[in-house]
Amino acid sequence: MGSKAWACITAVTLPFALYAYIGILGRTQVLAFENVEYGPAVAERIYAYGPFLLAADRSSVGDPQDIETRVVEASEEWIRASDEGVLTDILPAALDDQSDSGVKSEIFASRDRLIRSLRKLARSAWAKGDSDRAIRLSTTALRLSEVAKFSDVYSVTRLSLTQRDIVIELHEKADSFTPEQLTQIEATLSSLQDPKVPTDRLVAHIELLHVRTSSQTTSDRALRGLLVSAKENPTMQTARELSNWAKARPFSEALAAISSQLSMMYKSQDQLAEAQSDLQTVLLTKSQDPVLALAD
Repeated sequence: MGSKAWACITAVTLPFALYAYIGILGRTQVLAFENVEYGPAVAERIYAYGPFLLAADRSSVGDPQDIETRVVEASEEWIRASDEGVLTDILPAALDDQSDSGVKSEIFASRDRLIRSLRKLARSAWAKGDSDRAIRLSTTALRLSEVAKFSDVYSVTRLSLTQRDIVIELHEKADSFTPEQLTQIEATLSSLQDPKVPTDRLVAHIELLHVRTSSQTTSDRALRGLLVSAKENPTMQTARELSNWAKARPFSEALAAISSQLSMMYKSQDQLAEAQSDLQTVLLTKSQDPVLALAD
């Protein structure tokens, strides 16, 4: 067969081969400009948030004098639904599926607005010397920050830092707390999740996503080493090193981002744990204070 015949065959078959390649790629790979598609199980978790988004929206509408009541009631609805298993973590469907984009961003933006409102109201109560209200609002914000916290790495990091700031604020004001207030704060701290199990579940889910999308057979071992490094040494330097390492890997943009985020996630959790430990030490010391014991 001559070169002219081969050229004709190539000219005829090449467009079909190109279309086939594009079709296969579209079926098997999530491109950077595509929205993540969720399966039925994840979609059901997302739909469960619908009524609570409405409750959060309603809390900002109405008489400004009643805003605190509306915000607290909406927050308590979220917390109660989470405790009952109605609202659950929405794990990522792809490496770049984060809570700051897509449909998940709408859900978490509503929760975050409630948290910001609670903290703003708490600051106002502190300024007025109303510590009972301030503590009630602050502890509600702590509990609300647990709702869907472990949905992705970005969410864990951001909410851990939010909780750390609230705990530090309570620690700074602990000297003036009454025994009843100390008991309320201790109960709230005890109700917060132990982060190990949900964090390990999230990390294992990320590993699975990477194995599914990577074309390298050793990628699972490589990512596991990255995760171990991030957990053992959660510093900014480690984050930069992991990010540089990840840039040479397949799907570099997603993996480079996730490597830095993992390191920051573990660091934020360590900071929260340290703040909690400091506050609990103060609570324990004050609960054993004989003056407070007599006042109780």
